[in-house]
Amino acid sequence: RGALEHGLAKEVAPRIADRAVNFCQAWYLDSPDTMPELLKLIVARYPSIDWAFERLVVTYTQASKWEELLSLYDRTVASTRSEKKRKKLLEEASRLAKDFADQPGRAADYLIQLLALEPTNEKLVTSLERLLERRGRHQELANLWRERLPLLSSDDARTARARIAALSLDELGDPDGALGELRDLVEESPGNEEATGMLERILRLETANSTTRRDALTVLRKAYEISEQPDEVVTALEHAGGRGRGPVAGAPERAPGRRASRVGNRSTWPGRQFRDQHRPGAVEILAAPPVFFPAGRQSSWADG
Repeated sequence: RGALEHGLAKEVAPRIADRAVNFCQAWYLDSPDTMPELLKLIVARYPSIDWAFERLVVTYTQASKWEELLSLYDRTVASTRSEKKRKKLLEEASRLAKDFADQPGRAADYLIQLLALEPTNEKLVTSLERLLERRGRHQELANLWRERLPLLSSDDARTARARIAALSLDELGDPDGALGELRDLVEESPGNEEATGMLERILRLETANSTTRRDALTVLRKAYEISEQPDEVVTALEHAGGRGRGPVAGAPERAPGRRASRVGNRSTWPGRQFRDQHRPGAVEILAAPPVFFPAGRQSSWADG
């Protein structure tokens, strides 16, 4: 042991280490901590001696010393330069942390490191998503989806952006983060109902500041104008003016299934009927930059 601690040449170390372990096994059976300490020394000083690491893994596993075992993996991963070996170690560490040590959060940490080495491994992505979601690590889940956007097809990227936006709204309380994704989503797919639905939610969100709601309205107006849904623009203005407290007085009722009815005579659209029947300048209001109305005055323009 003294020679091992002092330091040996790479060619000599494996043979001396093997002799030390055999001697320890023969003469120190009554000292259960002696062997693990010796193996730790060998692994730390001579990481290329793989059998010492493997034997220490078995020792810790048999003794159910999970914290010591995972710490061993942490040190070994940090000191390993071979990418192939790092992958193997991270896979093993993740499985041990999840299935034996009851540390799913730590298992997720190992998978995050592994994914950096295998970015196209979809099975790995699915496992990591599941772990992050179960542990409530929603910001890391959003980051994962965002980082993978360049690897996805156009359709899959749009789906991922919608998921990020929904996660930002529902779990992170981050309407600004959601708006960033929705803005890009609307640029690519103006008629995306999932995107417009979440933009309308931001308009009604009491915790969103006025700048965020104004920006959401701008994006929403653009989406509805491109998809030729003037009645939806009116509804968006109602929400912006009333801060989600109800429709403008005299506004048309939203008929069930109206969102799906986008063809036919445009003169019969509720938005056009509403504008024609009320203030003559309503068209100019729709064309103007979005403005928030003071509380209690949201219906004044409709009342004439």
